[in-house]
Amino acid sequence: MGFFSSFFGGSGYSTVPHELTTETLQHLFWSVEHPNLTHQLKQTVEEAVLKARTGDKISLHRIHEILLHLERQHLLNEYNRHDFQTIFKTYFDTHFKG
Repeated sequence: MGFFSSFFGGSGYSTVPHELTTETLQHLFWSVEHPNLTHQLKQTVEEAVLKARTGDKISLHRIHEILLHLERQHLLNEYNRHDFQTIFKTYFDTHFKG
């Protein structure tokens, strides 16, 4: 994260949209066994991300905003948000280098 991003509250996550199909999103969540990520939490995040996509594309920055919004709405806690963000970041870093 750069100086200006951290100073002005930017997320430091890429704003470049990448393809994230419904099938890929479902595979990301349902293949991950995490004791704190319940079926309900996975479903809530999945629905929010699917609604926020433009076509089949979404940026990591937009996902970060969605997770923060869900946390502010008390649908996720800080730890759940971090766990989901890690799942997405790992996927994006692995599949969309460069």
